[in-house]
Amino acid sequence: MSTTNDAAKADGYMKTCTRLVSFRMPICKPTTDFAASFKSSLGTPEAAQLVQSLTDARSELIGTYQSSSTIEVKIKAVENYIPLLYRLLESVSATEKITLDKELTFEWLGAISNKGEYFKSHDILFELIMVLHTKVRLFHCQHFICH
Repeated sequence: MSTTNDAAKADGYMKTCTRLVSFRMPICKPTTDFAASFKSSLGTPEAAQLVQSLTDARSELIGTYQSSSTIEVKIKAVENYIPLLYRLLESVSATEKITLDKELTFEWLGAISNKGEYFKSHDILFELIMVLHTKVRLFHCQHFICH
């Protein structure tokens, strides 16, 4: 038995299983307000620009969910948002004390949540994990389901 045939069979099985077991895309609620949360910490133009960029990128991400955007457009929205989240994490880590004016809240409906309830977190890492999860699901859809 050749390894090429084995690889082709494995790929065929994977595509079949992927089509049979389809999870929905994670969905985020537009409840996060970076500007209100970091209002008193926006002392520099760089900080204000980062907060505005985060707000715009997250809105773009949510907008792609609510429209009939292509997978490529959705991937681009995710890829625009991820580096901004990293910059926020680096900024927060480098600052000794940050006072939030309003609690920062992220709400997501996961891909395998069977209750249909959004999970709420105040952790920026949760947001990053869910965005990365979304990116993986989009790549999965792009390479296995849509072709």
